Amino acid sequence: MVNFFKILILSSFVMLSACMRSVPIIEQEHDLSAAQIEEDSMVESAEPAKVDEEPSTPPEAAEAPAVAMVNPQTISGAWRLNVGEQLCQIFTTHTKLNQGFRASTRLCPAPLNTVHSWQIKDNQLNLLNSANEIIVSLVLQPAESDDSPAPSLNFVGKLADGTNVSLSR
Repeated sequence: MVNFFKILILSSFVMLSACMRSVPIIEQEHDLSAAQIEEDSMVESAEPAKVDEEPSTPPEAAEAPAVAMVNPQTISGAWRLNVGEQLCQIFTTHTKLNQGFRASTRLCPAPLNTVHSWQIKDNQLNLLNSANEIIVSLVLQPAESDDSPAPSLNFVGKLADGTNVSLSR
């Protein structure tokens, strides 16, 4: 068992060194300077703001990080879908399909049982049927608390008949 771990660690180092050799030195320096810039900006942003100063960014700009969290990588996966009083599941993938990405539902009532794909458009998460028609458009709901290290994504919207729909992990 110990030999297995030694071989695993050794092979990891060999693969890592092979990857590092394939990257030109110029790109490595560029990545390092980008990392340094990012680290410097994190240090600057960690400093507390003075009480006397007005915020330098308007409130609309403060919401930009939440919108930036909505991308194909953060949407892919399993979700709980509340449709009125019913609970079902939706599975979103990163597989391209028509104008968006593939999706499927489990035990969802009509019309959500026809979800075929999903897309992000105009800061909304759209669930589409096989004819690429929008079944429901969901908007990102603001997080209730900022205490968690990774804020959860919750989306809300309404079906054409007025039924409330919410999507959460």
